[in-house]
This record gives sequence, C-alpha cells and structure tokens, in this order.
Amino acid sequence: IERAKALGLKISNTPTLGGIMVWQKGGLGSRDGAGHVAIVERIDSSNQIYTSESSWNGSAFYNAIRTNSNGKWRSRSKL
Repeated sequence: IERAKALGLKISNTPTLGGIMVWQKGGLGSRDGAGHVAIVERIDSSNQIYTSESSWNGSAFYNAIRTNSNGKWRSRSKL
C-alpha cells in the first residue's frame, strides 16, 4: 500500500474493476494474510467479487469468488 501511495495510485477499501487487493498481516484471520494479493476481475454485486489470486508460499494462481463479511473479503470458493 505504501508503494502504491508513493506512485500516486488511488487507494480504496472498496474493490474496483481491475484493482489490486492486498491483505495486511492478520487480514485472513489465523492464516495471517500477509503476502496475499488478488486482482478484481468482476464485480457481481456490492457484496460479491470474482478474483484472480496468488499466495506467498501457496498456490501460484487461482480464481475465487469473494464475499464481503464485515469489511473483510473472504473466499467463498476457489475455482
């Protein structure tokens, strides 16, 4: 996030089409979240998005449907 700000990129808590999502440490609960990134490929509703993702020390690439739960975008299903 700091690098994006330094480059003058817009930062938002709301997913935007083509936007890059970045999880902060603790952002995925007990699984930590640091190092996880996703690109918003589709916005289905204000509460559901479709993403392309990669995980540090995990899957190099996969798609997921994510739903908003109290401001946290949790994976509903990996595709």
